[in-house]
Amino acid sequence: MSRMTARQISPKVTVSVVYVVAMFMTIMDTTIVNVALPTISRELLVPLNRVDGVSIGFLVSLAVFIPASGWLGDRFGSRRVFLAALAIFTVASALCSCPSIGKQASAGSTCRDSCWPAPAWAR
Repeated sequence: MSRMTARQISPKVTVSVVYVVAMFMTIMDTTIVNVALPTISRELLVPLNRVDGVSIGFLVSLAVFIPASGWLGDRFGSRRVFLAALAIFTVASALCSCPSIGKQASAGSTCRDSCWPAPAWAR
């Protein structure tokens, strides 16, 4: 029998690392949204002072989904819910970065096209 045993990582360390990574992702996502506001304003041909709804919507969605994620975690398990949320976030972020010819291939492009005039580069 081998005397070599696998060294296990403490659950406290694992939880701490996951928490720090999750908080970093939240802070990074908020920063990206705020930095992108001038570009969103320019591309959608909307004055910058009218785009503040993006930040408000982002904060409202956080306020809604934080309690909902607690309930989902209790119902389906924290690990499963966290991994599902991480996968959805990653796929959505990847889809938002995939440009197609003349239009952006994101889920928001349909809503954007129905609400605002198309940007000059998409006409």
